[in-house]
Amino acid sequence: MTDKEWYYAQYGKSIGPISEVRFQELVTNGTIADETYIWCEGLKDWIHYKDYKKEERKEEWFYILDKKQRGPVETKTLLQLIQDKTLTSEDYVWKEEYADWKKIKDSDLSYFPPIPKKEEKEKVWFYLQNQEIKGPVCPDEIQNLIQSQTLQATSFVWKVGLSDWVAYNQSELLVLPPIPSKDELWFYAKEGKSIGPISKDILFSYIEKGIITDNTYVWQSGMEDWVLLKNCKL
Repeated sequence: MTDKEWYYAQYGKSIGPISEVRFQELVTNGTIADETYIWCEGLKDWIHYKDYKKEERKEEWFYILDKKQRGPVETKTLLQLIQDKTLTSEDYVWKEEYADWKKIKDSDLSYFPPIPKKEEKEKVWFYLQNQEIKGPVCPDEIQNLIQSQTLQATSFVWKVGLSDWVAYNQSELLVLPPIPSKDELWFYAKEGKSIGPISKDILFSYIEKGIITDNTYVWQSGMEDWVLLKNCKL
């Protein structure tokens, strides 16, 4: 379980991936509760955390391989044998609550699909460009298109589950920067006007672009008065 990447649902949005260690921290502090929906690779769909705990309880399975009975093994071990194709859907398994042996395809394990490749799982987004539908692509590819200005914030995107196309800036793909603290906000003077507040990162980008020069007056909270950029310690 140490290599698992987890997701959890909060306010209608998917949050993750997070590590197993971080997942357990969120369980401990109550962020992830019994009614919280969670998902990781190997699960067919989102499930409540309380239901996942039930599934994780030790369950012993027996299986037939090369005409011999094998086991007992835990559910995760049996799933690994299926995923490795050591066992097929036609092989037989048994556990205590079964009256008789069952084929894997007829058992409780039948709903576990093969683990998809990560890139296949993520390529679920489509976008409109020059009135053409393009995709599927992963979220990172959409972000790259936005950053390169190939797509605009108002460009339309869609994935299965959405009732209609939606503008990027109105979708769950929108990435907002962290809100800077007041100590990080800057103002600069131009043509007798105060412009801002802007973050320190934006300040540096304006300096690189020449919008703010050494002879531009700047100010932030805590400073007694405006100072020239060249006299300011950033």
